[in-house]
Amino acid sequence: MQYDPDDAPELTEAFFAKAVTMQNGHPVRGAKKHQQTPEEFYLAAAQYLSAVEKLVGSPIQQRPPEGLELPVLALACFSLEFYLKAWVSDAVKRQHPQAAGVRPHGHELLPLYRLAVKCGLPEVSGLTHAVTAFDPDHRDHLFRYFQKDRTYYPKNMDETVLVMRQYLDKRVREKLATPR
Repeated sequence: MQYDPDDAPELTEAFFAKAVTMQNGHPVRGAKKHQQTPEEFYLAAAQYLSAVEKLVGSPIQQRPPEGLELPVLALACFSLEFYLKAWVSDAVKRQHPQAAGVRPHGHELLPLYRLAVKCGLPEVSGLTHAVTAFDPDHRDHLFRYFQKDRTYYPKNMDETVLVMRQYLDKRVREKLATPR
């Protein structure tokens, strides 16, 4: 199959029709965003964590292969964020079914963690440490862009992955399985 530049507008239009809300063939700005359910947050978190585990390899391995530190951190932070949002949004839905959810917290891990603890998530030192360490860079999107002469990978990432898999994933899964 050869690339034909004349086909590019159709390919682009077909892509955008699936990727964004369209109206009369044009992208709609400011369309209402889908309100994620606790289960959707959990599924995203679990998938991101599985990707981290595949990139890192063994949970006892100290570092991912050279050059994968930045993607691993980005995925790990999104996994943390979505686990916390699953926990908080489930708690909010149980008490206030029409509440706005967790959108106001954006990518701020520390406020989400504090809120999750207020909503019943027991504190664990490894998780507290990871959230505290990753919050500023995740909030400011620094794990999305490479910066020369910067150390990205924490020494305790293997502990973080284990805490996320053995503690956070298990707790959130159990909470979501409890009838509302």
